[in-house]
Amino acid sequence: EKHGRYLVQSYLEYQGEKFLSRFDVNSYLALLHMMDTHDVGRHRGGLEAALASLSQPALIIGVDSDVLYPLAEQRELAAALPHAHFEALSSPHGHDGFLLGQERISQLTQRFLAEHLPSQ
Repeated sequence: EKHGRYLVQSYLEYQGEKFLSRFDVNSYLALLHMMDTHDVGRHRGGLEAALASLSQPALIIGVDSDVLYPLAEQRELAAALPHAHFEALSSPHGHDGFLLGQERISQLTQRFLAEHLPSQ
């Protein structure tokens, strides 16, 4: 039954079912392992050096109620990137705020792209 469930829960279940129909469990386990062990700074002089070497502009959007990727960490990431622009998104929906705040994220992204992409 889908009544009374959170929109995000339905979305995640749908995406999970779609994923399972395309990949076997070993593919999923390999993906989880890669996500858990990935290190941007490996063989690049550490995280700070790797981030400092990037020259392209970056837009970092943090959600103020996200406990998986806290706002403080997003601010640190933006500070470590030489050409980063940071925006905070206010949402009561935690990590799922990016799913439910799409209009605001779209506005921020469009403005960022307009400022950083060459005009056609």
